[in-house]
Amino acid sequence: PQGRMLFPALAAFSALWMKGWATLLPGRLGKRVLLLPALALTVLAFYAPWGYIWPAYASPPLLEESDVPASLRRLNWTYAGKIKLLGVEIWPQVVKPGQVLNVRACWQVLKPVDRNYSLFVHVWGKGGVIPGGETLVQVDTFPGLGNCPFRCIPPGKVLCEVYPLRIPDGAEAPVRLTVEMGVYDFHEPGR
Repeated sequence: PQGRMLFPALAAFSALWMKGWATLLPGRLGKRVLLLPALALTVLAFYAPWGYIWPAYASPPLLEESDVPASLRRLNWTYAGKIKLLGVEIWPQVVKPGQVLNVRACWQVLKPVDRNYSLFVHVWGKGGVIPGGETLVQVDTFPGLGNCPFRCIPPGKVLCEVYPLRIPDGAEAPVRLTVEMGVYDFHEPGR
């Protein structure tokens, strides 16, 4: 998932690869053969921002409340009178260590939000949500996996997103898992 961090180094690597190939191939043939990878890399350089980077960072679609999936378990929990967790859907029902547990949450903004609240999803193992309980995996993020903060969502609109949570290979099994999720202000000391 961090392959984008190699983009700045591609130009330097490409120059070194071309220099290496140029020493192996004689004269005009070498120049002609090297033209093909140069053109391919140029096409990739122009395509990558719109074909790979833009879709990866695009804001998720906003829905109307009537478009929320019917399979959602309705909760209608409200945070600070501004954000409502309409419901969640969790699948698969049985998950083994090393597998992914998917949690879909649908959030609705009720009133304009003045700050960027963060979301958390915790999966608890043995002991559940109590002191001494074991947090198997967690995700802390902004809505839209960082691409759609609550303050950018118009009141009445709904954001549904899936949080894929990989259960660690060493997790104790079989155990009944507990999923805990909520909203908090990242800059609030007591969170």
